[in-house]
Amino acid sequence: MWTLRKPPTLLKAVVVLGFAISSFSIYWLSVMPRDFLSLTERLGWVSVTLSVFAFWLFSWSGILAYLAVIYEWSPNRCQKIAAPLGFLGVFLFFFANEGHQMIGILLIAQASIAGLLCRKMAYPRMTEEEFQDSVSRSHEPPRIFPR
Repeated sequence: MWTLRKPPTLLKAVVVLGFAISSFSIYWLSVMPRDFLSLTERLGWVSVTLSVFAFWLFSWSGILAYLAVIYEWSPNRCQKIAAPLGFLGVFLFFFANEGHQMIGILLIAQASIAGLLCRKMAYPRMTEEEFQDSVSRSHEPPRIFPR
């Protein structure tokens, strides 16, 4: 089996704290006024936004990979587990104000990446061919928690 060993408590705390801080940073960046004067200020804001989202994505994928190890999710389930991010992104894109629509667009873009990262963290030694074989062999219904 290609499973990941359980991380120490300090690493779990750092990932959860990083997820919380980056979530707050994403909210703060979305409500921050964006009437910048120069090109360098605009480039800096875009760089900070993408960096915070990348850190948030890795933290979220790490949390999901840890849950995948605990609940023994299949690689296919790990790949699809980030679908709620896409649903949340669509909801924010259509029903939020202009400042929060940007968050919706970035969440939609990150939904597929988060699933791939979760699978790669939970099953680090699994190749793409082995993943395709496991998907073709398993016909399990999609469930988050096992019975």
